[in-house]
Order: sequence, then C-alpha cells, then structure tokens
Amino acid sequence: MIFINNLGEISSADTLNYLIDHDKIDMVYLQNEMEQSRRRELVENYQFKIWQGANGYWYTYKCENEKKIIIKRKERKSIEDIIVELTDYSPTVKEVFKESQKRRLELKKISPATASREDTDFKKYFKEFGNQKLRTMNPQDVIDFLESQVGKHNMSAKSFSNLKCMMRQILKYSKRKKYIQFNIHDVFDELDVSDREFKKRYREDYEEVYSEEELDKLIPYLIKNQDLKNLGILLMFVTGIRVGELVTIKNSDFVEDYILQVRRTETFHKENGHHVYDVKDSPKTYAGIRNVIIPQDYQWIRSALRRINPFSEYIFMDGNKR
Repeated sequence: MIFINNLGEISSADTLNYLIDHDKIDMVYLQNEMEQSRRRELVENYQFKIWQGANGYWYTYKCENEKKIIIKRKERKSIEDIIVELTDYSPTVKEVFKESQKRRLELKKISPATASREDTDFKKYFKEFGNQKLRTMNPQDVIDFLESQVGKHNMSAKSFSNLKCMMRQILKYSKRKKYIQFNIHDVFDELDVSDREFKKRYREDYEEVYSEEELDKLIPYLIKNQDLKNLGILLMFVTGIRVGELVTIKNSDFVEDYILQVRRTETFHKENGHHVYDVKDSPKTYAGIRNVIIPQDYQWIRSALRRINPFSEYIFMDGNKR
C-alpha cells in the first residue's frame, strides 16, 4: 500500500516497504530491536519499582488477589522476565469476543437471544481466526479474514453485515483495552467486497404464501376444529401477525373485537444446553409496534379465545408451555 502526503511526496511507510522488499533491511534484526524496545517500555512503566537487596538478590512486587506480593530473583533479567509476562498480556480474538459480550450483557446493551446468535456465528466463522493474538494482528489480517469469508461461506449481504458488526465490536473493545493500536475505521474503508459477490436468495411465490386453493381447505378446517393452536393459526392468517407476536398476546391487547394491539414478541436463547424463552417488550423494530384490524367475519375469534383460556396472562398458553 502506497501513502502519499498532501505535497505529493512518498511517505515513510512507503519507503520502509521499499527497503523491506529490496532486502535493504535485516528483518530479524528489526524484529529483535522492536521486541527489546517494547520490553524496556514495559519494565520502565511497571507499577512497582525494582531494587537490589544487600544480599545481591533483586526484588519487586506483583498484585495477586488484591494483595501485594514480593518477588525475589537472583538475576535482574529474571525479574524483568516476570514483569513482561505479567504486563504484556495478549488475548486471543475469542477471549476478547467473550469478554466484550459479557460486558454488553451486563450493561443490557444486547439480549441473551442476541448473544446466542453471536455465539453461533462466532463458531461458524472464527474457527481459526479466533485463536489469533490481538497484539500480533495488523489491519491487513482483519481485511483478509473478512474478505475471505464471503466466498468461503457463500454469504448473503445480511450475513456479512452481521459478521462485520461482530468484528467491529471486537476491535473497538480491543482498542479501548489497548490490545491494538491501528485505526479501526481504516480496516472497513479498505474492504474490497461488492454486492455481486453475495448470495442472492430467490423464492417463488408458491414458496412464500399459501395458494387460494390451500386456504379454501385450511381455513374451514381451523374453524371446524377450534382449539387454542388452531385459533392462533387462524388469527395469524387473517391479521398477518408473526408467530413470535402471536404467542405474547394478552386479552388486554384486544380493543373491542376488531383491533389487536401488537406490542411484544417472543425471544429465545440457549442456556446450559436448553432453550430458554422470554418476552421482549417491543418487536424488532419500532414499526413492529402497531394496531391490526381483525376482519368483520372473524371478530368472533376473540370471544372464542376467552372461552378456551380466560385466566392466563398470555392467551396462547397450554399448561406451562406457550
């Protein structure tokens, strides 16, 4: 990558790349110098001083379980090695992902259902990249990883957007913790992914909706065989509400017999290997909060539901199951 400043001059980064490409710099020597420089910085900025006792041994402190513990070594280098090990923490992408996710859950920035979806996506896309150390990562590593996932997993635009959101969150948290130093925005600005690379999902009309012939058979059956489930299915057909919205309906959500207020939706996530269901007080989007009209020919549904289940908070409850 070539960087040119406002005066049209070649930048120092471009000069360095040229020297490396033409073997003008000993990369092993350069790497060693960088590591030694970082080592000196960590030792100099350590929170406790290093001193040598009258017995010739070297000392410093470390914190363990909120207690200050003295460290004693014969050589100063051994003390410095411990300091570097204590302070040069370099977590993996997976460790940062879990740490960041835990914090967002605690702050209620995401729901358990969102965290469950993120866990599934992480296992799918980050199998190898998740083990990479943050301190050894550079922007090009991230760019290469993201671009490679599109073809590897035949991703849709929405799936790739979710992946980018996860990576952005990981990098933002890493930047805040000073695990990385590079500019996060540059990573996503440099991505070379076009719309034509994404998987297109086409469905025929017969895959999306019921035909008139099917409805002519299904609706009479639901009306003739009225129970909680069949009336729920019928209510979805005549109002267009979703399953997640249906199962959170209360008797108080009906305004007279012809208006149904949609105010909640169901979510679920995995916990200890089991699905845990919950009620979210608002649908996915603000537009999901709405009133729907029940056609006049089907306004009897409300009364039928009350007869079957007059006392439960949520109408579509069968024992302990929704």
